[in-house]
Amino acid sequence: MNAMKLKTLWGQLSYNQPYFSHAITVGLFAVAGVLFGLIRANSSAGLAPQVDKWSIPKISAPAALEVNTEEIASRFWTEQARGPKKKAEPQIVKKVAPWNFVGTINQGGQVIAVIATEKNKILRLKVGDLLPGDEKIIEIAEGQFSFEREGGPQTLKLFVESKPK
Repeated sequence: MNAMKLKTLWGQLSYNQPYFSHAITVGLFAVAGVLFGLIRANSSAGLAPQVDKWSIPKISAPAALEVNTEEIASRFWTEQARGPKKKAEPQIVKKVAPWNFVGTINQGGQVIAVIATEKNKILRLKVGDLLPGDEKIIEIAEGQFSFEREGGPQTLKLFVESKPK
């Protein structure tokens, strides 16, 4: 009778309860995991523990360094040469005038040069007057004027004349 009751109880549990088969499967895997763990623990118990033997090298104290901070700073803040050093070619520096030639005005038969300074001041100059850079005006014609500079007389033109083709 006891066997009959168990069979009936098993039948009711397996068919009437949802996920009963899942619970049985999880239980079986749990028992299998415990058994495999015990087997492995027993098989590795006889082995000696493996210890890695590392030798750490001795480190000596660093020697005092003498550092030229100016040299390091100059290397850091200056541009480094790439490749073989070339002899620097002299560069021609053009003197920039502190004024611009704006145009010419014809007033009563006399041609006057119109100059704009760096401070946006407009000057009207005649032959013999000094430009803001202390150059002397030697000739004024319509659309151009000439002045005396260190290298000799120079002429500025408002418009470049086109050459016939």
